[in-house]
Amino acid sequence: MKNYFLISWKSLLNRLSVVVLTLTCISLSTALLLTLEKIKDSAESAFTQTVSQVDLLVGARSGQLQLLLYSVFNMGQATHNVSWKSYQYWKNHPAVDWTIPYSLGDSYRGFRTVGTDENFFKYYRFKGQQSIHFKTGQAFSQHQEAVIGSDVAKNLKINLGEPLLITHGVTKGTAFVAHEDHPFKVVGILKATGTAIDQAVYVPLEGLELMHQESESVTDKSEDHDHDHNHDSSIEIKNITSFFLRTKNRIEVLNLQRSINQFQNEPLMAVIPGAVLSELWQNLSYFEVLLKVISWVVAGFSLLTLLLMMLSSLENRRREMTLFRALGAHLFQIAFFLIIEAFLISFIGVVLGWLISRLGFVFIGPFLNGTIGIDSISWGLNFNEYFSIIFILVSSILVSLIPAFKVSHQVLKDGLTLKN
Repeated sequence: MKNYFLISWKSLLNRLSVVVLTLTCISLSTALLLTLEKIKDSAESAFTQTVSQVDLLVGARSGQLQLLLYSVFNMGQATHNVSWKSYQYWKNHPAVDWTIPYSLGDSYRGFRTVGTDENFFKYYRFKGQQSIHFKTGQAFSQHQEAVIGSDVAKNLKINLGEPLLITHGVTKGTAFVAHEDHPFKVVGILKATGTAIDQAVYVPLEGLELMHQESESVTDKSEDHDHDHNHDSSIEIKNITSFFLRTKNRIEVLNLQRSINQFQNEPLMAVIPGAVLSELWQNLSYFEVLLKVISWVVAGFSLLTLLLMMLSSLENRRREMTLFRALGAHLFQIAFFLIIEAFLISFIGVVLGWLISRLGFVFIGPFLNGTIGIDSISWGLNFNEYFSIIFILVSSILVSLIPAFKVSHQVLKDGLTLKN
């Protein structure tokens, strides 16, 4: 067997230029196949873990997907709000460990404004156990302070200490109705997470409520009026959009969900974010199918290139095969040489493709982290990648059977007979 591989290896070296071209096709197609597979798996993991460590997401009764989109992805609008009284009831429920309130409906130059409290920075998790970290600055501690996501700071060139004029509704550019009498000051900029967190402005619930109260007020303000920058318990929050909660015991999740959905004081809906995110990803599976079709078409072309390379070289190698036959090689042995050559080419191409795929992630890793939230890519292979590699290797052997059969027929046609 060792001699078979040695002879096949030397034969490939004699046709180096054509072999290199075939290796390039196989390695690039393998790299594309493995890259798309890894990005798909990592993107699915990042997507389904956009919010983690949250047992229930609660909002006004509507659709599960709608509640998830406007609360987690800042997409769409809520049809109804949750009263502050109902929120306080469930916040203080014996089964609840902590809650994170969310108040939506305003924006800053096209980026959503989220009214929340200090629990957002303390308890919010994404991609498993990852918590929110600050690139610079700190969390808000006063009414008119704001924290901005990394995309907001990057796209709008905002630095610490700059004022923000929040706009009612979600608009881009110059606001039609801006709360000019209640500017917020940027005190913190978050690190990139690759999630919707990067594309929002976060302000205290009290500050957001005070801003709306001042906008609705028709009384004149004296020149020496100054907003109170400390938390004021006299500010009465009327309602919020939704809230996240974590139970003290995971066993109580389903019972608590049922209780919230059957709440008599107000029509509420509680959903399990992880389950809805997984369902949403399944609904987007046609993108996954499209990526797989593209990658497998490219892999098919690389195998076709291998077949054409072997077929085109048969006529030039006719003398070589005749010499093998003259030295006593059986037809099976001559065909086996071609099969080994195809295997060596595909094996080297697959290894090179794996290296290209993984080294590529070293360079595009920061971009993937900032766009779709993929932090790092392991050098190991998952089940689908193993399957893809084995499929390419087996397919190369099957493809090589065509030139192997042809060379056997060619040798017989030249008048050589099988020796016993």
